[in-house]
Amino acid sequence: MKTVDETKSVQGLWLLQMVGMLILVVSCAGSEVVQAEWWLARSPSGKSLDIDILVIGSSCSEFQDFVIHETDDTIEVIARVREDRGGDCTGDFEVVSRSVELSEDLGARELVGCFVSGRNRLIGEIDSASVDCSDVGWGADSHT
Repeated sequence: MKTVDETKSVQGLWLLQMVGMLILVVSCAGSEVVQAEWWLARSPSGKSLDIDILVIGSSCSEFQDFVIHETDDTIEVIARVREDRGGDCTGDFEVVSRSVELSEDLGARELVGCFVSGRNRLIGEIDSASVDCSDVGWGADSHT
């Protein structure tokens, strides 16, 4: 027969193991912010860009924000999506429309950042040199 101290020790060890498993489950089921593909919805107007963002697995993902880097020669627009991990996610996608305000007109500056690491998740491998982010709807034809 176990003493009261031995029983408390076993219960304490069990509780410690359960807390450890809970921490492991929570850390595996977290979320991640990833870069998403995007394209211009219409021609730029002044300082405003109307952008369509591709969100894969819409039941577990949502548009988060834009990160914009402007120089005299280029404008890099990074669309970020938060993807939740650990659940059953749908294999669908949705296109989310948002506007971006630049500090100055696009003008002759190059617009970059619309593809992710040279790979579009729906059309497959793409040559980054062949993608002109200032082309309206460059990715839209492959998604409709």
